[in-house]
Amino acid sequence: RPQMTPINKMRAQLCYTRPELWAHEDCLEFLGISCETSSTGEGICERFAKQMADRCKTATHPLQKAMFCQINEKLKFIHEEEGEEQKEQEEKEEKDTDGDGVGDSTDKDRDGDGKPNDEDS
Repeated sequence: RPQMTPINKMRAQLCYTRPELWAHEDCLEFLGISCETSSTGEGICERFAKQMADRCKTATHPLQKAMFCQINEKLKFIHEEEGEEQKEQEEKEEKDTDGDGVGDSTDKDRDGDGKPNDEDS
């Protein structure tokens, strides 16, 4: 997603750090609309989307729940993007066969049997 304009980025920062964010409809609406089309580049939209999903699940007041779930529905794609990025990162990480925290390319005992690799058959 494209970056927010500097003024919208500042507004997003101010709204997100607001003490009573979840009761402030204007900020919730602004963040919902802005994060749907752009990003702050600082992870605010990703954190907001995650918290909104949690609020949608746990809200008990019917009007709040409706508002949270409506915004959450618009921001679901952010979770999907995060999942894809995490999967790509995991695929890039090196394999560690014996799970000792040392990647196979530099592990002198890849299988963890206590013998150096050149002594394994």
